[in-house]
Amino acid sequence: MLIERPELWLSALVGAFVLPPGVWLWLLALAAWQRRRRPWLARLCVGGTMLTLYALSTPWLAAQLQHSVEIATPIRAADLQQVDAIVVLGGGRREAAADQGGMDTISDGQLVRLRHAAQLARQSGKPLLASGGSPEGGPAEAELMALSLAQDFATPVRWQETRSVNTAENARFSAEILHAAGVRRIALVTHSWHMPRALRSFAATGLQVIPAPTGQSRPTLRLPYSVLPSAQALWHSSQALREGVGLLAYALRGVF
Repeated sequence: MLIERPELWLSALVGAFVLPPGVWLWLLALAAWQRRRRPWLARLCVGGTMLTLYALSTPWLAAQLQHSVEIATPIRAADLQQVDAIVVLGGGRREAAADQGGMDTISDGQLVRLRHAAQLARQSGKPLLASGGSPEGGPAEAELMALSLAQDFATPVRWQETRSVNTAENARFSAEILHAAGVRRIALVTHSWHMPRALRSFAATGLQVIPAPTGQSRPTLRLPYSVLPSAQALWHSSQALREGVGLLAYALRGVF
């Protein structure tokens, strides 16, 4: 799939060097190159790397960045009853999972989305669509999601969208299935930090979309822990930055 779709690896390559930690590697390489000719520039690059690495690794800044990109308000029961279907988006896989007999399965983060989608489906009785393809081969994420929803949550999936490899395609290909089925209004399930990009992408297809975010968190930030660096905080910061860049890229490409 990556060979057939060169824009996929090009997008991944650009993201790898525009966002942390790739951008820090560029800065450190520039510092090494300029350490004799322009020592002030080398010091600036090293200092900037150290400062941003520390800042993005603090729980306080990570929380601010996450809040800035997320849609966190839960869907209301009254709004849920007005939709025609529920759409849950793919969120990664575990490949060759030993605890699953060496088969691919959904990621831990994806379980959060599936649990919420199953809860909403049980509450409302609305049909489910699972959306997610397989950019690197193997079973589509939608297939893995449908299997988990059936086995782990006793919730059937009516439609599987198996061609998409990014959020824009989640929206486009899901809309084709839903429009053909007469569905016009959906509840959209994904993580709160991913919701702004997903919501705009789906709305651009002509569907009426009500966000049903999950994974929201409001951690208690106490000193000194909120300013002590941690790998988990760095991951959350990187995720928020990625979504911000994704929103900008989609807007520039005219996705929405």
